[in-house]
This record gives sequence, C-alpha cells and structure tokens, in this order.
Amino acid sequence: MFVAVILVCSMYANPECIEVYDTIKPGGYEKLEECQTRVFEMAIGIRTTIPVPHSMQMQCKKRKLKNERST
Repeated sequence: MFVAVILVCSMYANPECIEVYDTIKPGGYEKLEECQTRVFEMAIGIRTTIPVPHSMQMQCKKRKLKNERST
C-alpha cells in the first residue's frame, strides 16, 4: 500500500511546512501508479489554494501494515 502525501513549505506561513495527506483514499493505494496519479491531482489543488512562493515535495510513502499510517 502507498499513501499519497505532499510536504508544502512557504516562508510566509506559520508553521513554515505542513504535510498534506490524501482525504479521498487515506488508507492508501495498492499500486504505486495509482498513488502517483492521486498525488499529482492533490498538487494541482494545492497550487490553486496556497499563495506563492511555496515549494512542494510530492511522494508516495509505502505502508508496512494496514493499520499503520505511513513509514
């Protein structure tokens, strides 16, 4: 299972960085490709709501156990 997460940082925000987790499928995706598609969808939504300048680090974290959030 892979969990879609984006780290968003802005020098104008407090705290400077936040982690954004997928709310559509918080349990994760079985295939890495599905997770990557979702993380790009999330990035588009973030770009339209968070003022620039900001930076984003997108990733699909692999989960070890079903009841574990991420590794």
